[in-house]
Amino acid sequence: MLYYVEIPEVEVDLRCFLRKPTKVTKRFVIETIKVSHASEISCIKFITGRGNHINSTKEREVLCKNFESWLSDTEVSKLIDFHVPHTEHYLVYLNPPNTDSILPAELIAYYENFKSSIKSILIYVFLIINLCILVYLVYFYYYYCYYCYCSVH
Repeated sequence: MLYYVEIPEVEVDLRCFLRKPTKVTKRFVIETIKVSHASEISCIKFITGRGNHINSTKEREVLCKNFESWLSDTEVSKLIDFHVPHTEHYLVYLNPPNTDSILPAELIAYYENFKSSIKSILIYVFLIINLCILVYLVYFYYYYCYYCYCSVH
């Protein structure tokens, strides 16, 4: 049986930033990635367009050329799993948020103690089973020797 799991995705159109300075657009992209990661969004679709329009500095393809370098910024590079470039957009897949920090320290300590207790119990069970097998073999050996001894005499 197959189950369908919907991946939370956000779509961000960066074409409205064509007339803005590049620093503003970069800051917006970085903040969008940080907020999406904190909100447990797994994929962001950044629409960059094809690069046919002229921006405020009379350049073309600014979003397309600079977008990948923005993803390697130190603020967000650890949050990004990978990205897939397309003709007019990028799909940016984010790492799942770290849930270890959400657990209280007491719960983590209890879990570690539980794991060590289970290991100890399994070792004791293994030793008891081996002891039972040993007792059975010794009993069988003495019974066999007694039977053989009695049948000869």
